[in-house]
This record gives sequence, structure tokens and C-alpha cells, in this order.
Amino acid sequence: MDNKYLNGKIYYIKDNISGDYYIGSTCNGLKKRLQQHISEFKAWRDWEVNGDASKMAHRKHRCSMDVLFNEDFDMELVKNFPCCSDKELAAEEYKVMDAFEVLGKNLVNKKRGNG
Repeated sequence: MDNKYLNGKIYYIKDNISGDYYIGSTCNGLKKRLQQHISEFKAWRDWEVNGDASKMAHRKHRCSMDVLFNEDFDMELVKNFPCCSDKELAAEEYKVMDAFEVLGKNLVNKKRGNG
């Protein structure tokens, strides 16, 4: 059985102007995941600016959009994290968020249970 979670990765996107960080996880390549973030951001921005009804499905604001807004950002791999499930990958993502907060990094993520 093919387990996509064996390709698990934890990454961050840093807004180079504000210094804010978004922590995320994926089982895809980082380039592909970044393109998904950018596509969602552009669809949301188009809907917000133009009220374009064709973009309604994408209108929900996501935390990652906060670090893409200035259009000056970098994405970096924090760690490869092969695992067996979404639950394991999410748990590791939260551990990385905690570690970034200990280092004094400002995160835009909303942790589970905190909104």
C-alpha cells in the first residue's frame, strides 16, 4: 500500500518584510505546495478586491495569506517527517510551531483550539 505520508515535510514561509512566519506541512513537493498557497491567495485577493463570484469557492482567508500579502517571502524546508497519517504530521507541525515560538518567532498560524 502506498502511504503518501512517507513523504511528509514540515516547512515555513517567512514574510521578509514583517518577519512573520507561517508553519505548514505537506506530502507534496515544496514548489507544488507554494504554488497552491499562491493560487489560493490570488483567488482570495481577486474576490476581496473585485467581488468576483467565480472565485467564491476560494474566498476563505487562510493564515498563510498573511505572509504572502507583501509578495516578498521565502519558503524553506524545516524537516522531512515520514509518518503514517495526517494526525502524526499535524502533531509534528504543532511541535515545530512551539519551537519557533520559543525562539521568539511571530507565527501567523492559528493552532487547533485557539481559533
